Amino acid sequence: MWSKRRIRIQYERYQKKGNSNTFVEIAKSNRGRDRYANNTERVKEINRAARERSQREVTLFIQEYLSDKACVDCSENDMTVLTFDHVRGEKKYNISNMITKGAAIETIKRKLEKTDVVCFNCHMRREQARRGYSRFGRFLPK
Repeated sequence: MWSKRRIRIQYERYQKKGNSNTFVEIAKSNRGRDRYANNTERVKEINRAARERSQREVTLFIQEYLSDKACVDCSENDMTVLTFDHVRGEKKYNISNMITKGAAIETIKRKLEKTDVVCFNCHMRREQARRGYSRFGRFLPK
């Protein structure tokens, strides 16, 4: 059970955010904390299963997505060497990290809109051109 002081602090925090159903939000938040505190291992098991299910679904989606794509620079279509080059908008996360964390397919789809499909070699060339240096440039004769 949560103390009156804790509920008051939560109430003020929710009011600052402009939530209209403040007490409902506090009750949900407290129920979630209580559920986790009382069933920690079970909650972790449920979360792990949901994350693994999401990873499988997104991995299949990505495989299907790449199956009919080719590198936009060199037309390589071997799915094992194709990657995503983030070229539009602000990059916050790598797609591979989002898959590992169990991100939803809709989130991945929005992220894919900001990328070009390129092979590893072309991706490396693009990155080096963007950064303005060559990996071995300092060793090459001038």
